[in-house]
Amino acid sequence: MRFAKLLGVIIIGTTVIFTNVACERRGIMEDSSAPRETQQQNKISLIFEPVTMEDKIIGIAANEIQEVIQLYNIENNKYFIFIKKEDTKNLHSGVIIDKKAYDFGEVSMIADKNSTNLFSIEELKLYNKQLVKINGSLGANYAPTNYYYIDNQVPKLLLHSEGHTKEVDLNNDGVYEIVALTAFGVASSTDIYQYSNDTFVVVNLNKALDAITVYPKETDWKVFEAYFNNLPNQPKHYKYTQNALKEIK
Repeated sequence: MRFAKLLGVIIIGTTVIFTNVACERRGIMEDSSAPRETQQQNKISLIFEPVTMEDKIIGIAANEIQEVIQLYNIENNKYFIFIKKEDTKNLHSGVIIDKKAYDFGEVSMIADKNSTNLFSIEELKLYNKQLVKINGSLGANYAPTNYYYIDNQVPKLLLHSEGHTKEVDLNNDGVYEIVALTAFGVASSTDIYQYSNDTFVVVNLNKALDAITVYPKETDWKVFEAYFNNLPNQPKHYKYTQNALKEIK
């Protein structure tokens, strides 16, 4: 009889223990899953990938230049837009450093060589470097942008983008990202570039959101408007946080 009572107590105690453990585990799972679901609903993680570029800067002799269109004096160097003798269909950009000329490559088509609306050259300080930003137009929907700097009297390509760009501190951390907007007919694509340890990484917002078109909405380029196939007339708006997009209402 005493053994039967003892066995009953052991069984009841074991049942209570397993029941409590099961409840605790379920509670832990519920507590951890709730914020995860909220995070997934409010934020979309961004996966940045390394940027690969081909530096096409070459030296050029004076007799290879047919005509200089524009000349800019920046930091004791002369940046210029010119027509190359072997390429009379496009404008090229370049720089003269200590009497040596360099060709950066095509910057714009020659629709009107006297029109300055086809290209722009801008000086800026970014990532502790003195940069020159050159934007051009090589087609109706192709407006490449390049960032150059001088290293030991030699020009270097820092970044090439297929579209118009703007330098923006997206998450107000004091470090500027570069936002690039590329048009494809009525659609558009947006990339965000981050610079760290002398290299760039990039993420495409269309791919991250699975959207057909994404573009910066505000003048400061900090809000992105996205359109989707299943909701063509209901755009969503997002702001960039650290390596993520947060939907805003």
